[in-house]
This record gives sequence, C-alpha cells and structure tokens, in this order.
Amino acid sequence: MIEDCCEAHGATFKGKRVGSFGDLSVFSFYYGHHITTIEGGMVCSNNKEFHDLAKMYRSHGMTREASQELQDKYKNEFKDLNPLFTFAVPGFNLRSTEINAFIGIQQMQKIDNIVKKRSDNLNHWLKILDKDKYFTKFHQEGSSNFALPLVLNEENPDLFSRVKSYLTKNDVEFRVGTAGGGNLARQPFVINNIHRISGTLNNTDKIHEFGLYIGNHENLMYENINKVAGELNEL
Repeated sequence: MIEDCCEAHGATFKGKRVGSFGDLSVFSFYYGHHITTIEGGMVCSNNKEFHDLAKMYRSHGMTREASQELQDKYKNEFKDLNPLFTFAVPGFNLRSTEINAFIGIQQMQKIDNIVKKRSDNLNHWLKILDKDKYFTKFHQEGSSNFALPLVLNEENPDLFSRVKSYLTKNDVEFRVGTAGGGNLARQPFVINNIHRISGTLNNTDKIHEFGLYIGNHENLMYENINKVAGELNEL
C-alpha cells in the first residue's frame, strides 16, 4: 500500500498520522505546501527492502546508495563489475541538495504551528462564505488544510465565470478543479491507458466545472480572508 500524502502534512485518520498506514508514503515539499524545500519531496518507509530500493532509484539505480548488506550481495554476484558503478535498477537523479534539506529541516521545528494556522484559516474562510452560494459543509476531522476551497452549491456558469474574473482581476491565484486537473478521468494520460472507472463521477464532474481553490498559508491574515470572501459573497 502506497499512501499519497502529497499535501497532507500533519493530517490524521482516526487519531493516527497519515503516512504511517502504508508500506510506503510520499510527501511533497513543493513551494505552496506546509513545508517547502522549493522543489522535491520525501518517501517514508520502515521496510528495509523498500528503503534500499528508494535510495537506489533516486540515484541512477546504483547499489552504492543502498545498505552495506545489499552492496555486498551485488559485489559477490557481479564480481566483474565496479562496486561503485553497479546499477541494480533503472534509476533517476533525484537527490536533494544540502540547501534544500536545510530549509526543510528548519521548518520541521514549527510544523505543528503551521498546520494549526492553516486549519484556523480554513475555519475562518468557511465561516465568512455565503452558505447559500458556496458549499461549506466539509468533513474536517483530522484535516490539515492545504488550500481554501470554493465550490458553488448550484451549477451556475455565470456566477462561476464572475468568481474567476474577480479573483483574476484582484491578483488572487487559484486553480480550477481543485487539484489543478479536475476530473483526472478526463486527462489524456488516463484516457490513453488501460483503466477502470467504478460507478459515476457526478461529484467529481461538479468540482471540475464549478470548483476551485485559493492558496492557504500560515502568514495569511484574517483581514485578507475577510476581504476576498466578503467580495465573493457580493457577486
């Protein structure tokens, strides 16, 4: 089981932190996420074999990145190869720099405060929004908020167009379809490959057509939220 915890740093499910359920979990440190190293991310596992594989895949597939035990195994099996340049898997070059790592490690010291402030921002956003126009009944137990959602209650193309125009005019960045791609079943990488869709995607389609999100950040002030939400309510 692989957990995609991309932007869910600090979130919980039934009191347990996400990232601790699966055999592997992955987190993103993209610029807009709770912790950023500008680019990059992290793979977590307590499985020794997966740990070795992850280290090799990140660095050209070379065994010298793995445990000494695995290095010795390949050294004994492939005596005609240079142990420093033995490639066990088809790899990549995904190593972080010391500067990126330093930036991320420093933020680990304040991650709890970052999560709390982002969650407080979400609660304030939902409290201000006009509940007749916008959906606000989100399930929040265990949530660690990444972005401020805006979904129309009614499928109203005219209102949604005015929402996007207002945000664009006022330099408020947003992504239509929430995750940036909306309904992924419409994307070429899915359409052009073998896949199976279970049931209907009515809710996903509504988000695709009438949903977006605005960035959240621990330095975002309530007065900023009040202004944007208040003017969206007037549309």
